Amino acid sequence: MTPSDSMRTACSKGLAALTRNILNLRSLLPASRTREALLSPIEIRTREGSRKLLIPVFSGVDYQLIPKMPIHVSADGELLESSQSGFIESIIGRATNLTTFKKKKRLEFHEFTLLGTGDARRNFYHLNASLNKFNMGFDSVSLQHTPQILEGWKNPAFSSFPAMPNLRCAVVLHLFYQDLWPEIESLLLPIREHFDLVLSTTNSNPDLFQKIKTTFPRAEIHLLENRGRDVRPFLHLLEQGFLAPYDLICKIHGKRSFKDGRMDLFGDIWRRKLFADLMGSAELIQDVQKLFVNNPDLGMVGSQDFRLPNKHWSELEAWGSSRPSFEQLRTLLLFPADECTLDYFSGTMFWVRPEALKALAPLQLSKQAFLDEAGNSCGNIEHAIERILPTVVRQAGYTILSL
Repeated sequence: MTPSDSMRTACSKGLAALTRNILNLRSLLPASRTREALLSPIEIRTREGSRKLLIPVFSGVDYQLIPKMPIHVSADGELLESSQSGFIESIIGRATNLTTFKKKKRLEFHEFTLLGTGDARRNFYHLNASLNKFNMGFDSVSLQHTPQILEGWKNPAFSSFPAMPNLRCAVVLHLFYQDLWPEIESLLLPIREHFDLVLSTTNSNPDLFQKIKTTFPRAEIHLLENRGRDVRPFLHLLEQGFLAPYDLICKIHGKRSFKDGRMDLFGDIWRRKLFADLMGSAELIQDVQKLFVNNPDLGMVGSQDFRLPNKHWSELEAWGSSRPSFEQLRTLLLFPADECTLDYFSGTMFWVRPEALKALAPLQLSKQAFLDEAGNSCGNIEHAIERILPTVVRQAGYTILSL
């Protein structure tokens, strides 16, 4: 073979490889026109092995899958269909990827990039941007390594562990959405021997209450009116002394966000991410307990990703419309203004010593200005209380830590 023949052969192979690389793009299209945002599994196979991922599916949102290596993709035909992209479509997809700089418009996995396209792509952008602000994007380390954040707790995530001596603990749960109990039950099962359950809800459900009592015989169930979301029930328990017997509590609730399909999925991920950050493993729970035992001045522990303001949330964003109500509470509590900087755990889920919040009890806020629940937004008293709780802890002489 002459040098020119070798060069032509090499060029032909290079062009063939380039063409295969360009044509290796795939389109992922919704298989049904669902109004809700759902999660669909896809299987990725490479030379390194295979794994399954969950990605969001919206009506009107398509994806361009741009491989970073030789890859085979299988999609769930019920929700998502996979097809080979054409040559022109592939060129446009790669060019778009090179000129797309906003993270909200794509997901970056080890094996591929996923670009949101289609008429309703802004729904994908909005969800992606919202999740990224709390470090829980679909391509984030936390979601990839903790499948329960996307799938929920269908079985206990870990085994039981020895109790911490001389530390009386409880989980304080507000369960407005009672259909979430199976997921939360699986989360709490491993700790039922060492933790009491103090549960509040707004609707009588004898069958559910019996199931809860069967699994958690020491559970206390409080039926309260639907005002103030999870905050007013928590204040009621604090004010009436139901939390006083405990050295340490973990406050959680069955958060959801019903605005449309996109926000529903966001609320599910938010709830599960906080569950995982606060009590997702035996080691984590034991570490938190040891922190409180070894540091008597520690009053509250929450998730670092939900501690606001931070690099993703400016102080103005973190305040929302809650500053006037916050100032009213600060005045009632007689806290100096210069000692009340904004620093709180978004979502009102955290570990806390009830003793650190005792300054709130005399105000009897649960009997006051909470509106009837009707999709109330930021600015109401419950959001101001969410923001002032860490300040109450600090004013009581305790410190705050985030994990």
